Amino acid sequence: MIHCRKYLFSILIMITCTILMSCQSIDQLNTDDFITEDIYQDPTEVSPFNQLSSTTGQPTVDIPFADSFPLEINDSPADGYEKPTGKWMMADGEGRFGYTIPNGMIEAGSNLQVGLIHATDNNNELERDVRVQINPCSNINACEKPIIDQTRFASNIEDEFIVYEGTIPSDVNRLYHISLEIIDDDGIIEDTLTSYVYVPSEELNTSIELEKETENQLTFLLTNYGPTTLTIGEDFTIEQYMDDKWLIVPYQSLVQDIGWIVYPGDHTSFTVDISTFPKGSYRLVKELYAHPYALEEVIAAPFSVK
Repeated sequence: MIHCRKYLFSILIMITCTILMSCQSIDQLNTDDFITEDIYQDPTEVSPFNQLSSTTGQPTVDIPFADSFPLEINDSPADGYEKPTGKWMMADGEGRFGYTIPNGMIEAGSNLQVGLIHATDNNNELERDVRVQINPCSNINACEKPIIDQTRFASNIEDEFIVYEGTIPSDVNRLYHISLEIIDDDGIIEDTLTSYVYVPSEELNTSIELEKETENQLTFLLTNYGPTTLTIGEDFTIEQYMDDKWLIVPYQSLVQDIGWIVYPGDHTSFTVDISTFPKGSYRLVKELYAHPYALEEVIAAPFSVK
């Protein structure tokens, strides 16, 4: 996932929102958004799925910094690194230059660039050293010595000035701290930009289960155990087991075209109104997609109406 800031906009958010139509972090989720007023209708179509599991992979979280997602630029810089001053790089409405720096989840071996962008009509003169460092970390703010340490002198930033270009190491389930620093002639660091990137293994580990049951409603809990991030829609499918096969119940007729991001260690809920359902065996079927890899899975939570 490559973030490139120019004119204070994040390309990642723009791209993700374009794909998903709308983006929200799961901590902004209101469970009521998933309650539908649709009523039961007789099944009309055979399900494309036979047996479905309520889990994918291993339902355990093993990411020590899972509560730090999403990984934001200038969030919790590692020891020895300063927060941005806004003297040179744009921060809090101050600064002269934009920047390109990776952050968030990215694939192992992904290409990355770190550098400056001339993003304003102000003077583009810099006359400073610009340094990039990349440190492997075991946790947020627990990092080792840099594996990349590169410095270039920049006199003017006409368009863009790339200090480092390469590939992220191929080790998976690793966290890296990236810094971009502007240093004067006396070796004093005048401005700093930092970010974290996480390189997950190509896995999708989730579960869905019945969480709460009332007379007329069932609430299902979907949990993402990581290491990848889930992107999901509001829609789901209700299927009924009849005549030795699963049939699709035309339950949802209207859903919002919204994409939700479920980070490792997070969960969300789906609520089904069963007040008009006849007795029988059912399942809630949900399609899942994992970022940054093109992973897809389908899971199902069984339930009965008695």
